[in-house]
Amino acid sequence: RDASGQPILALSILARGQFKAATVEAMAILRTLEVVSGRGLRGFSVESDSATVVNGLISSAWDRSPFGHILVAAKELASSLDVVSFSHVRRQGNSVAHSLARKAVELGGVSVWDENFPEFICVLVQRDCG
Repeated sequence: RDASGQPILALSILARGQFKAATVEAMAILRTLEVVSGRGLRGFSVESDSATVVNGLISSAWDRSPFGHILVAAKELASSLDVVSFSHVRRQGNSVAHSLARKAVELGGVSVWDENFPEFICVLVQRDCG
């Protein structure tokens, strides 16, 4: 979102296979950073409702978790994008992202919007800001 709370990019990814929630969250953050990189966006923050993933992203230590290699790739990419911060938010504070994740099952594959957002995203953002 921009400073006024309006969406600037939305991404929905269906992860195929059987993954633990933290692994999927790490994969989604990496994919989001890849998309953001291609759009030329700079200086933003990344929020996640996974404290485990956020702690891995802000730590300078090597993460030995099964998704540690994903975090390394995300940190390397983030450093080239001038990411302001990684922060943990409760699921209630991350309702748009949580809803997009659930919608991925219906949408399938990867869906990216950076303008002309579908109605369901606009409703989610309005509800989250209101």
